[in-house]
Amino acid sequence: MARRARAPKKPKDPKIEPERLPLVEKAIHELIAEYQIGNLERITIVARSKAGKASGPPCGRIVKVSIVSKAVNALLKDEEIGAVQYAVDVKVHAWDKLDADEKKRELLHAVCHMGGYDDHDRLFLVQHEIEEFQRVVDVFGAYAPSITKFAKAAKQLPLAGTEKK
Repeated sequence: MARRARAPKKPKDPKIEPERLPLVEKAIHELIAEYQIGNLERITIVARSKAGKASGPPCGRIVKVSIVSKAVNALLKDEEIGAVQYAVDVKVHAWDKLDADEKKRELLHAVCHMGGYDDHDRLFLVQHEIEEFQRVVDVFGAYAPSITKFAKAAKQLPLAGTEKK
C-alpha cells in the first residue's frame, strides 16, 4: 500500500525576542484616560511582544493580560518605571494585521480585565459580565440579568458595518 505524500509544512513565523512595546503602553494609558477608568490611573502596565499566532478562544488570542508576580517584577525591575502591576502580552504577528479600530478594541478589552486593587490591597482580574453561547440564548432567551442588561445595551448600538460614512 502506497503512502500518501505529506502536505508541505507552512513556514513558521520568525522567532522574536520579547521586548517592551511603548506605543502599546501609551495607547493603553490613553484608553484609561479617555474612558475614565479611575482605578487604573496609578497602575503601571508593561506591554510586551510575544511570538505566536492568534489561537484559542477569542479572549486573549492576540492580547492577553496578566498580573505581574513579585518574582517577575524582580526580573522586570527598571528604575524608570518602578514596580509593574499588569503585563499585556501582544502576539505581534497577529497584531500587525489589525487595523487601528481593531487594535483599540483589543486593548480596551484587555483594560476591562484589569480590576486594580481590591479591598485587601491585592490586584485582581475582572471576568466577563456575560459569557454564554448564542444557541443557548436562542433557545432559552435572556434567562439571566446579565444577558438582559447586555441585550438592552446592544439594541441601542448600530450593527457593525452599518454606520453611515
